Order: sequence, then C-alpha cells, then structure tokens
Amino acid sequence: MRLNYKPLMVFAALLFMNAAVQAQNSVSIGTTTTNQRAVLLLVGNNQGLVIPTVGNPTNINAQASDAGMIVYNTTDKLVYYYNGTQWTSLGGSGSASQAISIAGNVITVGTGGTTANISSAAPSTKGQFFMWDGTAWTATSITGDVSSSSSTNGSLTVTGIQGKGVTLPSSGVQYLAYDATQGKWVFQTPSGSVPTLANGQLLTGNGTINSATTLAGDGSLIGGTLTVSGLQGKNLPALPTSTVFPVQLLSFNGTNNSWEFKDLIGANIMTKTVYDPTGKSADAFDLTKHTGWPANASGFLTNNGTGTLSWSTPSGTVPTLANGQILTGNGTTNSATTLAGDATLSGGTLTIS
Repeated sequence: MRLNYKPLMVFAALLFMNAAVQAQNSVSIGTTTTNQRAVLLLVGNNQGLVIPTVGNPTNINAQASDAGMIVYNTTDKLVYYYNGTQWTSLGGSGSASQAISIAGNVITVGTGGTTANISSAAPSTKGQFFMWDGTAWTATSITGDVSSSSSTNGSLTVTGIQGKGVTLPSSGVQYLAYDATQGKWVFQTPSGSVPTLANGQLLTGNGTINSATTLAGDGSLIGGTLTVSGLQGKNLPALPTSTVFPVQLLSFNGTNNSWEFKDLIGANIMTKTVYDPTGKSADAFDLTKHTGWPANASGFLTNNGTGTLSWSTPSGTVPTLANGQILTGNGTTNSATTLAGDATLSGGTLTIS
C-alpha cells in the first residue's frame, strides 16, 4: 500500500510556521523572536536580502495600487521604488548617496549635517534662482541691472550700471562713457592721437586737440632740462661777473626796465678772511673799500623813524675820567664823578667798606 506523504509535509510546515507566527501576524526568519511592529523580521548574521532584479523597471506593468514595489535595476545598478505614478531611484550609486536624505521639503546633507528648506514647487520661469526669503528657499527671477535666461545656462548678464542700460560695443577698440544727454552708458570710439614730441617740445592742448609745442618765451627745454631766461617777460642778464664781491643779488632796475645783478652793499664792497677765537677762518665784509662814507670822521648812521637812513654828526663831549671816577649824568650833561661813601673805586676794583 502506497502512502501519501503530502498531507504530512503540509502539516509539518504549518507546525513550523506556527512557532514563528504570533497573534499580531508578524513573521520572523532566522530567529524565533518576532518584532510585533513589523510584518516581516529578517535576521541574517552573514546573509543579506536579495530583492527582485530587473533590466529595466519600466518594463514592469505596475499599477497605481502597487505603490511601494521595490526592484533592483541591473542596468544602472540602482534600487527603484514605485510611488504609484512612476519608478524613482533611491539615491545615487556609491557611498556618497547615503549622505543625502529627503523628508518632505527638508533636505538633510550628511549624517547629522545641516538642513535647508527648499520650496517644493518647481520654478515657474526658466532662468530663475533659488533665493532665501527669510523663511525658505524660493525660485525667484533676477531683475534690475542683472538678468538670466534659460539660454545662458545659469550665467548672469549685466545689462546696466546704476540703473543705466549698457549696449554691446560695435567695434573692437572702444571705451565706456556716460552720456548725460541720453541718460545712459554708451561705448565710444577713441578719436585723435598723441603726437610724437621732438627734443624741447611739450604736449599742449587747446580744449579740442593736443599738439606738440616748442617751449618759447622766458623758458627753453632741452631733453629734460628746463632753462629760464627771463622773469615777467624781462630777459635775465648773464651770470654775475663782479671781481670785487662774488656774491651778488638779482634786482630790477625800474629806470632801465630790466633785471640786473648788484653787489650786496655798494660798488666797492669786498670780502676778507677773518679768524674766530678757535682759529676757524670765515669770510667777512671789508668796508675799507667803500667810497660812500660821510666826510666827517665821527659820523654815525641814524634812522628818522620812517625807514630813512642818514649819516649824522655826534654832538657833545665825553669827559676824561680820572682814577676812581665814574661817568654820571643829570639828564642834561654828563660829568666825571669820584665815587664816595661806603664804596671806593681804584682802577677797575670796587671796594664796599
């Protein structure tokens, strides 16, 4: 008689599953303990879970009710899940994909890293940038002197300076200038040229053009040396040729209407060498050659209080003092007086008794 073992095997399998299935319908594999908060608990000390592999997830005819289905794409080596509308990969390949997580509208960068709120709505216009409005990052179009469009691939275009439009240059060599009449910045082509200067020339302008001009009048220029030949339209005399006094002054002669060199004091003043107490030599004026002195032998130079100088003859006499006398005055005349009382004078010695 042939025995049918199939019912026995099914019964044994049910007994085995009953040992792992609890009242909460939790299943565990690899352990006899279940996690009542999980439908399936897998424990593999040196084993992993291999999910279904496909060459292209889109080939799976998933329905909206199949949201949550997971497969491994062997083509790009990524795990995909079906969200009820389309297949979406779980991060990128490699370890770097584990550093980014998305929860709602919050993106977390790095494990325990910073978070940034990004607007969940897609930008409404091409060429927009994410900008922080104080609460969240929102898509915003740049306006004003800077603009961006979808054709610039994120590049910024400066269209003006301080609110004034700037046009593109029309030639290779131009400069940017502000036209107050038009109220905008415009490119202009340089005009004119800088002339080549010959020796002794300067670059001058008349408000319209620049010219190479030879220096004339009271000055001349040779190389980098400027020579002044006159003052206020009057020619300067040649270098001083005085043989009496080598130091002369340049003065203007109103009678001749010209500049001329003059000796420092008079016509016959010269210098002589003198020596100070230390034996050091120095130059001093020698007044013995001056011919303009007054005729009287005892004349002296006086000032009348208005700046006019004149030679004067002294008046009165100074008495001759005997030994022990001093010169005294009463407001009118000077007298020789013998010192008396508690003091005596002999020669240059004063004695207080």
